[in-house]
Amino acid sequence: MKLIEHNHRFGIVSCAFEFWTMREALSRKLWMPEGPKTWRGRGCFVGVTRGKGDINDVRGELKLFCRNGWCLFYLRGSEKRLKEKLKERGLSFP
Repeated sequence: MKLIEHNHRFGIVSCAFEFWTMREALSRKLWMPEGPKTWRGRGCFVGVTRGKGDINDVRGELKLFCRNGWCLFYLRGSEKRLKEKLKERGLSFP
């Protein structure tokens, strides 16, 4: 998690790597987000927002993992597409 925090400070985002790493940390309760946030990489987004229930849906365009009141998401595409996909799932864009 320290590496991801360092990368975010300097604007380096590898969406897939970060999603899978944060997913593992969130599922093991090793990391709890401080608040909703979205990071943008080259043509991709990864972020965390408030959510309900337990979801582990990593198939399809929007990858989504929810635990302990937080939802972690990953999408390759535009911000408009991300907002649409989150809205379809009942989540708000952070």
